[in-house]
Amino acid sequence: MKTRTPGSTGALSADDLAAIHNVLGSYAQRWDSGDFDAFSELFLPDAIADMAITILRGREQIRHFHESRIGQFRTAGIQRRHLIGSIVVAGGAGAHEALITAYAQVFSTQAGSELVQTLPPTTYEGLLKRTDDGIWRIAHWTARPDKPFGLR
Repeated sequence: MKTRTPGSTGALSADDLAAIHNVLGSYAQRWDSGDFDAFSELFLPDAIADMAITILRGREQIRHFHESRIGQFRTAGIQRRHLIGSIVVAGGAGAHEALITAYAQVFSTQAGSELVQTLPPTTYEGLLKRTDDGIWRIAHWTARPDKPFGLR
C-alpha cells in the first residue's frame, strides 16, 4: 500500500479523520467481542483482506474467516484484546478515499489463568472509502505481523 507524507491528509476533514479512527477502534472492539454482524459491516461488500496467512475476498469471506478464528479461541477459553495505535491517515487518490497505517498490539488471556500473553506486534495498512451514505468502510486491509502467525 502506498502511503503519503505523514500529516498530509489531503481533502479529509476533521470529521472524516474522527470517523476513520472510529472504524479502527470498532474493528478492534467488534472483533474482540465476537460481534461479527457489526464487524463485517466495517468492510465494503467487495473488500479484500490480506491476513498474511490467506487472502479474503468479499465481506462474507472476511466475516467467516474471523468468526472461525474467534470461535477456535473461545473453544480454547482464550480472550483476545486488540489495541490499535500509532495511526497515520493520509488522503487517498480521491476525496472519498483514505490510506491508513497503524500498529496493533494484541493481548491474550486464558480462562482460569491470571497470565496475560503479549503477542508480537502487527502492522495494519488499509484503504478506506467513504460510501454515498457518508460512512467510511474498509476496501482493502493488510495485516503484517512482526512474526508469522504460526509462530505466535
